[in-house]
Amino acid sequence: MLTSHQMIQLTDILMSGKPRTRIIIMLVIGCFLVLTTLLVYLTTGTRFVYVHLMYIPVVLGAISFGVRGGLFFGLLAGLSIGPFMPLNTLTGEMQSLGGWVFRTVFFMLTGSVVGTFASLFKQRIRSSQGLAFKLAETYEQNLKTFVGLVESRDNETVGHCERVAYNAFQLGQKVGLKSEELDELYWAGLMHDLGKISVPEVILKKPGKLNDMEYALMRRHTIYGHDILNAVSPFFSNIAKGVRAHHEKFDGSGYPDSLQGEDIPLFGRILAVVDVFEALTSHRTYRTPLDLPEAMQYLKDHSGTHFDPALVPAFLDLIEQGEIMLADQQNTVRYKRTPRGILKNLEKNHLGGLP
Repeated sequence: MLTSHQMIQLTDILMSGKPRTRIIIMLVIGCFLVLTTLLVYLTTGTRFVYVHLMYIPVVLGAISFGVRGGLFFGLLAGLSIGPFMPLNTLTGEMQSLGGWVFRTVFFMLTGSVVGTFASLFKQRIRSSQGLAFKLAETYEQNLKTFVGLVESRDNETVGHCERVAYNAFQLGQKVGLKSEELDELYWAGLMHDLGKISVPEVILKKPGKLNDMEYALMRRHTIYGHDILNAVSPFFSNIAKGVRAHHEKFDGSGYPDSLQGEDIPLFGRILAVVDVFEALTSHRTYRTPLDLPEAMQYLKDHSGTHFDPALVPAFLDLIEQGEIMLADQQNTVRYKRTPRGILKNLEKNHLGGLP
């Protein structure tokens, strides 16, 4: 049984305005007309129910080409099993004029009605798609605003979120994530420190080691970020999960939920590798950055404890191939990704809810 969303996708294909698609649809309908005509003839004429199979090409023609298509294929269907098709091929008895004419008119009437409703349905789909794109643009602007808020709180880490986002995207691509997942992962990278807007600046900019109370407050930034994103929109759900989980450790010793292994969302596991590498190779007031070999060795040493052991080799390969952005590089792709994962969810929910 097809879901409403799958029905809409199928209808969208049938209603496609692309010339190649329309030609293919016409050929399919034509073949169905010919095959149905042969079936009616081989089953001894129009006295059996097989004539009703002609409604299928009529309806397909109406959905694909509107009222005109419904009328045209209705007429064609009626004539195909009309004046030259016997009522009974065994006896040679022909149909009455009134019988095949009435059937043809009914085919055309059915085609025109279906074509009318198909055209209205197509307009509804286009309207809903436009709404989905506008909502996606609004959500994207909200995410950009959040990025600016994070950077305004901590000038020392300007560019950090963009590098994490870019490198997370690279790693996600390396491990085979789909396009919409990659876009959501990118935004999770940009948003991973969003919760720090709720952390006092005196803690954020403290040059020395944090005390226990300060560290406890800092740890809560993953929860704050997750809750903010979920409060803004349910379509940020995957992004929010990645933000919450980016300080979880593979052995279960991380925070805030002490998740272990593959119980940690994949976005969180990817961000853990990328975020730590970025932090190790960036300048901080409380320490100097590690050089590249030292940072790579750190990832190796903590594979299976802090980091997902399946992700570390893939990330190291990207570093060796020069596909990872380092702290001394400018991020030339900032805000170039669009949240197609969010848009896909919008389309699914708004279009899938059509009556």
